[in-house]
Amino acid sequence: MRKLKIVLLTSGILLLLMVVALFFAFKEFLYKPNDGDVAPDMQQAPSDSNSNGGGESGASKVVLTPSDASKNLLYQKGADGASYVVKGIGLCTDTDIIIPDTCNGYPVVAIDVAAFKDNRNITSVVVGANVTSIAESAFLNCTRLTSVTLPDGLKALRTNAFGGCVSIKSLVIPSSVTSISAGALNDTAIVDLTFPIANLADIEYLFCSDITHHTPTTLKTLTVTSGTTVPAFFFSSASSITSISLPHTVTIIDTSAFVFCYLLESITVDENNTVYRSVDGNLYTKDMKTIVKYAIGRTEPSFTLPSSVTDIGTYAFYSVKNLTSITIPNTVKTIHYGAFMYSSITSVDIPDSVTTIKNSAFYQCNSLLSVTIGMGVNRIEENAFSDCQKLDSVVFMNKNGWMADQYEITPAELEDPATAAAYLDSPYGDNVWTRT
Repeated sequence: MRKLKIVLLTSGILLLLMVVALFFAFKEFLYKPNDGDVAPDMQQAPSDSNSNGGGESGASKVVLTPSDASKNLLYQKGADGASYVVKGIGLCTDTDIIIPDTCNGYPVVAIDVAAFKDNRNITSVVVGANVTSIAESAFLNCTRLTSVTLPDGLKALRTNAFGGCVSIKSLVIPSSVTSISAGALNDTAIVDLTFPIANLADIEYLFCSDITHHTPTTLKTLTVTSGTTVPAFFFSSASSITSISLPHTVTIIDTSAFVFCYLLESITVDENNTVYRSVDGNLYTKDMKTIVKYAIGRTEPSFTLPSSVTDIGTYAFYSVKNLTSITIPNTVKTIHYGAFMYSSITSVDIPDSVTTIKNSAFYQCNSLLSVTIGMGVNRIEENAFSDCQKLDSVVFMNKNGWMADQYEITPAELEDPATAAAYLDSPYGDNVWTRT
């Protein structure tokens, strides 16, 4: 019996030691600074005017900067032992959350996975100056969140960082951000977005992590703050946007970047940009020699190109619906690939200055009725006027010397405008026309 008591006593002591060990291990893992607490393994913070909360006289205080930072959030010590990560709401009852810059002198560097997920009380968040990463689902489905202020030093936004935050209407992602995971803004209803191009392949990447997510139809205004290249089809999924602003840093814009932006009324460019400029909401090269993009959503029925323009760029008037008449000055030399593809122009006079009409330049312009081709044109590439269903009149000002690849086109064949129109579609629409 005596041995049994000794065994039981020993077991009890061991069990008690295990419980104590587990308690301190858990306390080390998760730290929630309350009034009068001191973060584990950190130098004790003095009680001063920057202290966070009350506590008994002479008790140590947790020091947060700024002093109005939210109390009682849940933290975890960083792996380096010299930083903190916000783990969650803890016992904090604030609806306006202020993430601190530091805790007891140590920087608060990240907001962890699902830290505030499904919180229906938060209405605003100001993220501390030292936070560089907002993890996956950090604020997922915070449906009452309307205001977010992000620090200039932020580097990364992960998937669903603000997913499902349907009350956010305006968001500024600082230009310091270099890594944005797919769907960082899944299922949001943002209207005005300011953001860097960063690693984005296209704007849809921000809102779509899989095929069930899409660029929101609420999106109206996009302001790009940094980046040098606007990739192919970058804005194409944002069919609801009405205005885009580009920074001085952009030096390359892919010709397809704006296709399908059917409501786009204005493209503006920082005046310090050395490659591009904006005039009346349309995009040109800095020297005004190339029109890069006509704002597709403009409502004017007619448009006159500036006399400085020598090139009508690829997709420049792609799918323009309201524009039915265009005046091309006698300075233009080349009409590039797909320049008027799918547009609604009804007639076009191509001046004598034009020498080349590129592939598919007027492809499927189904409202196009008549075309006049000037004296200087000596090359019409394949499908330049193919599938223009109503085109029944093409007047060649110079009918001599035309070949459609190896096929000679005689002046007599081009004398009739209806025959010339038919030839440019079928049987010779797939050929390259040249004149010698």
